[in-house]
Amino acid sequence: MTTYNTYPVTCGACQSSSEITVLTSTNSFGYADLDTRPAGMARDTIHSWVHRCSTCGGCSNNLSNLNKAAYEIIRSKRYVDQLNNKSYPELANSFICKSIIEEEQKEFFAATWSLINAAWSLDDTGSFELAISARKKSATMLLDLELRGELIANNKESNSALLIDLLRRSKDFIRASEIIEGRESILEEDIIKKVISFEKKLISEQNSECYTIGDAIEFAEGTWNKTKALPDLHRSRWWEFWKR
Repeated sequence: MTTYNTYPVTCGACQSSSEITVLTSTNSFGYADLDTRPAGMARDTIHSWVHRCSTCGGCSNNLSNLNKAAYEIIRSKRYVDQLNNKSYPELANSFICKSIIEEEQKEFFAATWSLINAAWSLDDTGSFELAISARKKSATMLLDLELRGELIANNKESNSALLIDLLRRSKDFIRASEIIEGRESILEEDIIKKVISFEKKLISEQNSECYTIGDAIEFAEGTWNKTKALPDLHRSRWWEFWKR
């Protein structure tokens, strides 16, 4: 069961009050998408993961945490242009605006996840080219974080698996293959090996569709049915795996 609460919150950037809807409980079962997106009830709560101030347009998962520095970013040309970009659905735009604030404040971990969330939201609206753009930016940011010795997943192997899927989903099959070639031989976790093996098959077919960890397991076991595993219809999840 999924439940929400609605209440007013004061924006830390402009000090105005906005009414927001906050997720209080949900549940999910099964396997995550290869890029960790949840299925079931949890999947449909994405609209509650980001809030937008009704006055200044600031976007955050907690508006009260925005500050004066964020307010200056919100007033910047880069931010305003994105906020007013009608090419993007509102929810995806809020995630991207959130990522701009985080990036400018050097919160790159959060900014990368905001871009991934934006891509998920864009998938939902069929805005696939915009989703590709968001994934490309998130992959670039993830690689930059790795150079600093930072991860957005729980460990290096999970981080690599996520990076490879972001590249494949953004149709950058060459870079995805290069990452696999450079890292496959040092993998130790069995589930990650299965995921990467499945990614290799999808990349060889230049397949950029959405699949789950369950698909990877079935492929490894020889029971995978590509016809049955249709994108957007075969969505179960193993939500905590990548962050365990």
